[in-house]
Amino acid sequence: MKPSENPQFMSARAPIDAPSRQSTDHAQGWANKSPEKADTIVQEILETNPMGVAVLECLTGRWLFANSALVDALGAARPEDLLVRDTSKTWVNPEDLARIEVALKTGQVLANYEVERQRFDGTRWPVLLNTQFVQFEGTEAAIVWHLERPAGKSEPSLAVRQEADRANQAKSEFLSSMSHELRTPLNAILGFTQLLQIELKDALSPKQNDHVENILAGGNHLLKLVNDILDLARIEADQTPFTLADVNANTVVADCMALIRPLALERGMELVDEFSRRPAIMIRTDALRFKQVVLNLLSNAIKFNCEGGSATLRGHDSDNGFFFLTVTDTGIGIADDDQADIFQVFHRLDTNAAVAKEGSGIGLYVSKLLVERLAGRIGFESEEGIGSTFWIELPLVSNDEALIWDESLRVGIDVLDKDHQVLISLLNQVRQHSVGDEDMDEIISKLIAYTHDHFRREEAIMAVCGYPDLERHRGIHRDLTDRVSKLADAWRNTRAPETRRRLRIFLRQWLTNHIMGTDADIAVYASGKEDAIRDALRSLETTGDL
Repeated sequence: MKPSENPQFMSARAPIDAPSRQSTDHAQGWANKSPEKADTIVQEILETNPMGVAVLECLTGRWLFANSALVDALGAARPEDLLVRDTSKTWVNPEDLARIEVALKTGQVLANYEVERQRFDGTRWPVLLNTQFVQFEGTEAAIVWHLERPAGKSEPSLAVRQEADRANQAKSEFLSSMSHELRTPLNAILGFTQLLQIELKDALSPKQNDHVENILAGGNHLLKLVNDILDLARIEADQTPFTLADVNANTVVADCMALIRPLALERGMELVDEFSRRPAIMIRTDALRFKQVVLNLLSNAIKFNCEGGSATLRGHDSDNGFFFLTVTDTGIGIADDDQADIFQVFHRLDTNAAVAKEGSGIGLYVSKLLVERLAGRIGFESEEGIGSTFWIELPLVSNDEALIWDESLRVGIDVLDKDHQVLISLLNQVRQHSVGDEDMDEIISKLIAYTHDHFRREEAIMAVCGYPDLERHRGIHRDLTDRVSKLADAWRNTRAPETRRRLRIFLRQWLTNHIMGTDADIAVYASGKEDAIRDALRSLETTGDL
């Protein structure tokens, strides 16, 4: 719907004031004013309003007017400085910018919409936005009222989360480098200790042999931690090749149970397999990585269990094309305060030293990365003091809708390929019938942020590579952004299954038509320009465009 088709759209000759101060008598007086005189009166009213007010052109989003209160609030020296500034530079959160752009184009009225504006000095201004549509200087426009947000209402913005992501990436790179440096001397220490154990065992006293055993145990534990960190770094850097095949889930689970059973016996625990001897279930996955995830869930169920407790593995196929596996323990459970962070890297399930020393805090984080790369999902239910059930879903062989990233989908530019993996992951999540409304809300938010950042990265790469069709490509990006915003609003307004279906179809078309078609051409122009691409992307981060 165009703004002028909105029943709340007003001409400049209609009554305009702050949302809470409209007067019918005053409106009648305005009705007889000329358009030019009405524009002048509008500006006078808005200029004297103590609330920050802007008038934006609906079609382009450009500034038409800003009152003194808004100029001061955003830290501009003069009104002209604000009016010539790209409006996108005044939003902290790209999701808010996308929402405003859609509202301007469709005539959607915003009421107390929480946002953060970015001042000229880079600080943030939390406000509540209200919009009202008018005819201003002969064009369709929106008056945007800025109400100072009450203290305590601020939430972490997307920019804050992105900064945390960058810090996490730097941390991963550091840990990877450190782990490589540690592994060489550590292997030497273990090697010499093993020589002591083999060649000098009879010459050493019982106490000395105990010391050798402790050195080996501690060294092997440290080596496992180093290898876990290197594995994590490879997965995060997309350097882990996947070998996809039709895999018998029963066989893999049986192997895992055999490997983990000695640990259960050592701790006096019962390990129950209610799945592997059932009729075979075939899944499309990487057998080695599937095994890694199952072993991690089983080992956690034992490590964080009670003496004499049990761990039970179950599995079945579902009508929606997925294999569902659960591991249930009778252990310590997870406190409510810890549950939100359970899949965060280096988060431990328990702070008790006797328990914490056995894990690296990496296993569940890596498992989540692997399961999602394999077009699946992972989750859990837990009650402190009672136990936990962790579950995974992976696509059956018969599931021809699930997409798993492999080399055939690569376009050849690392940063774009990583972006495309995110889109595939979102598409797979939308397809899963078990995804609830809250999960869909998160998917929508991720999709809006992804759309903003991916298109800016891609356009920066095309610009430095001399891509000949950049402007047409930008037009495609604007159209896709608009469609994402409309689908997001449709979901928020209706939460209807039909909207899910439309979103699923749209994402599939985006992947096949645009990414696998148009984006693949970019790699031809990017060859040999890796340094220029890296500099362009670094510039985007430095200027805050991501």
